[in-house]
Amino acid sequence: MLKKLITVLVIASALAGVWYLFLYHPKSVTTRSGAAYQEYLLGKEAVNKLYNNEALTHFKKAVSLDSNFAMACLYLGKLYQMNTAQKNLGEKYLKRAKALAPNVSQRERWIIYLNLAKTQKEQNAYLDSLLQKYDNTIEPHWREAAIAMKKRDFKKAEQEYKRILKINPNYAMAYNMLGYLASQQGHTDEAIEYFKKYIFIAPDEANPHDSLGELLLLIGRYDEAIKEFKEALRIRPELTKEPSFLAEGVHFHLAEAYLSEGRFKKSLDYLAKAERLRSRGDLSVQVTALKAYIFYQSGKYRESLAILAQGKDRAPDLIFLKALNAVKLHRLQLFKSCIQELEAKSYQKEMKSKGAELILDYLRGKEALLDHNYSKAIPLLKQFQKFPKFSLFAIRDLAWAYYKNNEADSADAAIQQALKINPNSADAYFILAKINFDRKRYPEAQKAIEHYLNVYKDRDRETPDSREMTALLNRIRAKKIKNN
Repeated sequence: MLKKLITVLVIASALAGVWYLFLYHPKSVTTRSGAAYQEYLLGKEAVNKLYNNEALTHFKKAVSLDSNFAMACLYLGKLYQMNTAQKNLGEKYLKRAKALAPNVSQRERWIIYLNLAKTQKEQNAYLDSLLQKYDNTIEPHWREAAIAMKKRDFKKAEQEYKRILKINPNYAMAYNMLGYLASQQGHTDEAIEYFKKYIFIAPDEANPHDSLGELLLLIGRYDEAIKEFKEALRIRPELTKEPSFLAEGVHFHLAEAYLSEGRFKKSLDYLAKAERLRSRGDLSVQVTALKAYIFYQSGKYRESLAILAQGKDRAPDLIFLKALNAVKLHRLQLFKSCIQELEAKSYQKEMKSKGAELILDYLRGKEALLDHNYSKAIPLLKQFQKFPKFSLFAIRDLAWAYYKNNEADSADAAIQQALKINPNSADAYFILAKINFDRKRYPEAQKAIEHYLNVYKDRDRETPDSREMTALLNRIRAKKIKNN
C-alpha cells in the first residue's frame, strides 16, 4: 500500500507515459520484410499486455530480419531503457531509430522525434503536429491523456481516453486507464466497471486482474484483491519466474494485501519474490520502503530503521519512514532531522518530482501534533483528504488533531470519509475506538475495536496497535461487569 501512497499522486501516470508508444497503428509501418512486420505486430501485442520479455523477443527478431526497421528499433530501445542494466543497449537502438527516421513516413518520423525530444517545447511541437494531421490515430491522444493525468486534469484525461475508444472500441488499455482515473477521483463503482470491461475484452491477460486487485485493495476488500492477484499469476505463470515490470508489480501488490490483514510473514515472502523479479533499478526504493513499512506495522521499529540504514538512497519515502519510526522510538531529534533534510534547498530541487513537498507537509503536520499545536496540524493534514490513499494513511493524525482541538464532529466526519473509501480501514477504526473511549462512548468504542480486530483476524503476530485495542476492549468489558 505504501508504494502508491507515497510516490504516486496520479495512479499509473508513469505507466501511461511509457506505454503510449506501443499502440494500434491503422497504417503499415516502414519495413521491407513481411516477417519482420509480423514480429513487430506480435511485439506490440505483447507490450499492450505488459509482457515485456515476450515483447523484447519479438522486436529483436523484427530488427534482425530488417536492420532498417526504424519503429522496431525505437520500441526495442525504449524497452531496453526500462531495464537499468540495459540502458546503454537502449541508447544504441534509439540512436539507430533516429538515424533511420528520415527514411520512414511522416507519422513514424514524428513519433520517433517525439520520443527522442530533449525539451518539453520539442515534445509539444511534435505532439501538436500529430494531433493536427493524424487525429484519428491513438498515439497523440494517449500522450495527451498522460500529460493531463500528470497535471491532475481528470476531465481532459477522460476525454482523451474516450476519444481513443471511439478510434478503437476494443483498445483494452484505455479501459484500464479510465479505471485508474475513476479510482483516483473516488468513483469506486465506475472504476470497478471499467476494470471489468478490461477483463472482458482481454480475458487471457494478467494485467486486468492486477488492476482490479489494486482497486479492491484500496477499498478494503482484501481477500477479493488477493484472489485477483493470484488469478493474474494463474493466467501468466511466467510472472512467477521471469523478471518484469508486471511480475514485480503483482507480487508487490500481494505483499501489500497480506500486510493489510496483518499477515506479515506472507507479506515479506511475496515482497522477497517481487525483489527477485524486479527488472527496473528505480523500483528498488519502493521495495525497500515496503519492507521497512512491514516491520514498522508489526511494531519492529528498530528493525525497520536498520533496513532503511542499509541503503544510501535519499528518496523522500525512505526519509518519511525513518521519521515515523523515530516518533515510535521517541527519538524526536532524529524526527526533526528528517524534516530538515527534506527542507534543504538542494534536496527539494533534486526530489521535487518524487513528492518530497507533500511528504514534508505531512511531517510538519505530525510535528505540530507532537507539539500539541492542533490548529497548525489540521490544515497541513487536511489537504491529504484530496487523495484517497493519503487520506486513509493520514486519518489517525487528522482525526486526533480535530478531536484535541475540540472539533469532535469534524473528527467523526474525517473518519467517516475514510471509511467511505475503505470500510475495512484498520487505521480509521483504531482512531475511532480511541476517540470514543476517551469520550466515554463505550458501546461505540467496542464496536470500532471489534471491527479493527476483525480486519486483523488472521494476523500472525500481535502488534503494539492490536495489543492497545485488545487492552481497551478488556477495559470496556471490565466496566460492564463492574456496572452490572
